[in-house]
Amino acid sequence: MGLRDLVLPTEVIKVPGGGEFTVRGLSMTDLSAIMRLHGAALETVYLERIVQGSEDPENFNMAALGRAVMEAAPLAVAQAIAQAAGEPDEANTVASLPFPFQVEAIEAILALTFASEEAGKNFLGTVLRGSDMVHRLLPELPDLATSGPGSEGNATE
Repeated sequence: MGLRDLVLPTEVIKVPGGGEFTVRGLSMTDLSAIMRLHGAALETVYLERIVQGSEDPENFNMAALGRAVMEAAPLAVAQAIAQAAGEPDEANTVASLPFPFQVEAIEAILALTFASEEAGKNFLGTVLRGSDMVHRLLPELPDLATSGPGSEGNATE
């Protein structure tokens, strides 16, 4: 059995009036698209809840973090649902769905993306450790404008 034989698990989300849509777990490509479009809002949640200390990165509450994201970045949540539905251009349609259906969809997507809450915490912990490392390294990185090729600070001859 190879990759072309894989059938990804999905879940159907039913909406009022007889409509429905199908979601799957988020891929790295989906996460990248969400970050490109809504990275600033998500970074604000990260900075306020993790960096500034209102959440302990080693023992945080995923549900509380999820609520914070829904409150601070609802368009990122709508984008995540649209990505998982395979219709990334329909985020505005998702954003207009009644709140309970968005919550149902995001819960299904998280369950399809992570095998368990522990897997979600492990993933987020990895992201946070990597982000923390980058934040600590940034002040030490040279300013490319003053030390890059062609600048006066470049010592190569």
